[in-house]
Amino acid sequence: MDTLDKYKIKGYTEDRYYPAKMQKRNEYMVDNSNIVIAVWDGTKGGTYNCVKYAEKLGKEVIIINPKEI
Repeated sequence: MDTLDKYKIKGYTEDRYYPAKMQKRNEYMVDNSNIVIAVWDGTKGGTYNCVKYAEKLGKEVIIINPKEI
């Protein structure tokens, strides 16, 4: 089994964009990181999901809020 197989989504073609692919991309990045740095304003969406996933895995998360810069 290829290492990336667990990040593939059944039923989705590889040559087209699907929002679900962004979640899998984020999971790959978090799974392969020790620290996660997120530029995030606290709203719900893809970055929110990524931060929550990283926290669930116990990763160190550094958040930069662009509204505070």
